[in-house]
Amino acid sequence: MNRGIYTAANGMNACQTWMDVVSNNLANATTTGFKRDDLVFQDALLRQMNANGGTGAPMGTMPSGMSARNSATIFTVGDLNATDNPLDLAITTDRGLFGVQDEFGKKFYTRDGSFRLNDQQQLTTRAGLLVLDNREQPIQFPPDVQRIVIDVQGNVSVNDQAIAQLGVFDGNFTKHGNQLYVAQSASLVGQTILAPNSLESSNVNMVQSMIQMIELQRSFEMGQRAIQNQDESTGQLLQALR
Repeated sequence: MNRGIYTAANGMNACQTWMDVVSNNLANATTTGFKRDDLVFQDALLRQMNANGGTGAPMGTMPSGMSARNSATIFTVGDLNATDNPLDLAITTDRGLFGVQDEFGKKFYTRDGSFRLNDQQQLTTRAGLLVLDNREQPIQFPPDVQRIVIDVQGNVSVNDQAIAQLGVFDGNFTKHGNQLYVAQSASLVGQTILAPNSLESSNVNMVQSMIQMIELQRSFEMGQRAIQNQDESTGQLLQALR
């Protein structure tokens, strides 16, 4: 295949992959606790050049364009928005996620601190997952809840009586979907700083993401034109050889 066409096609494919990531970031720009993703790139198909038509001494390497290697989640803190709900919490540091578990006991992690009480007086996420304390156990509230206070260290008090301390964990997290993360191993964060009565907004910069989308669209179109030009040049060459 013509090297120029292959290189342009690699660039177009990378632009499309990056566009998908930016589009997902924009779609979650108003999602509580959402963390944006970025792409990591590398040169694709490094080829060695040789002198004398490929039979001589090596002359170095030539890349065939860029390719997307993998995505990376950016855990910078989003803006904190005050609320009137004593069960709303925000983590004020880049690292650290709340621990939660599903009905089967499988553990997940999240930055979305919009919690509530279920029918069994257990602290849960909006999706119904049980929120875990610093011993990785569900947090059970007494039946006669009148006053709830959660301090900056995550200590939970009900009717002026301490009942638990929220667990905040750190580790190598991977997105699982629905604002959840998974990790092979996660450890309890020693010094937790929370913002009670607050929720963390997404860390997506909408203006910057829109600019990225425009730039990617232009780059994709440039790749299309490059392929068309290469194809036309090849056609003219073949016509001349005939």
